[in-house]
Amino acid sequence: MIKARVGLEAVSLDLEGWDSHFTQSTIMDPLMTQLARGLEAFYLDMGREIDHTTVIVMTEFGRRVQENSSFGTDHGCGGVMFLMGGGIRGERFLGKWPGLSADLLTGPGDLQVVHNYRNSLRAGTHAAWRR
Repeated sequence: MIKARVGLEAVSLDLEGWDSHFTQSTIMDPLMTQLARGLEAFYLDMGREIDHTTVIVMTEFGRRVQENSSFGTDHGCGGVMFLMGGGIRGERFLGKWPGLSADLLTGPGDLQVVHNYRNSLRAGTHAAWRR
């Protein structure tokens, strides 16, 4: 649809199965590989159209820092957002990193929230992302 230039403005895709309260690495490692391969295939398939496309990869919920007794992690506040596209100035970290030491965590072992993902999505072409 992007390459056909039909006026597509936004698409949302889900890759389910990330809710790993137990045996986290067994569940997440294959999903991370699937996500990485899918993003690579999309990037390569887009050709020059990637220059005018922004891909945002994010989660709907974060995770706590510490592993639970079932070798997983419980829902938390901390998360990450990855960006990909021709106009993205990559290979860097944007934002404040408060750290992982226990005295810097909030609530029951959560990372501090330093950015609201809604602001990033609303920005769409946020100047800090761009080349």
